[in-house]
Amino acid sequence: MPQHGKIGTSFEKEQQFVLLDVIHGRPLPNSVVSLKSPRMEHHVYFWLKSDFQDDASRASFESGINTLCTSPFIGQHHWGKPAATADRPVTDHSWDYAISLKFANMDDHDSYQEGDPIHDAFIAGFKDRWAKVQVMDIA
Repeated sequence: MPQHGKIGTSFEKEQQFVLLDVIHGRPLPNSVVSLKSPRMEHHVYFWLKSDFQDDASRASFESGINTLCTSPFIGQHHWGKPAATADRPVTDHSWDYAISLKFANMDDHDSYQEGDPIHDAFIAGFKDRWAKVQVMDIA
């Protein structure tokens, strides 16, 4: 079954700044300004090789996705199979699985991509199973 992660939680990091009176060198009253870091979304589509289309292989891949989604760098996640939407010229139902990962900021995404042992283990364990992978990122 598709999994949902941390729904309803805020995954944007908030930074607070205080405006200063430059003449007197002290904070201005009621001058705390909060800024949220921009989020980043990482969407990955997988087409599995025909040798890995059986129930056991799919269950193993789904278990791997569930483990991948435990990465501490991921703010929210969702994964699933193609939705049963109507066939239209602009829809693509040819892929087998997709993952949507939301990161609080680009730094979290970069940490996930470079040296996250959970992400590295997923790639090492499953890269031989996919015929094609397509990534689309949104910032």
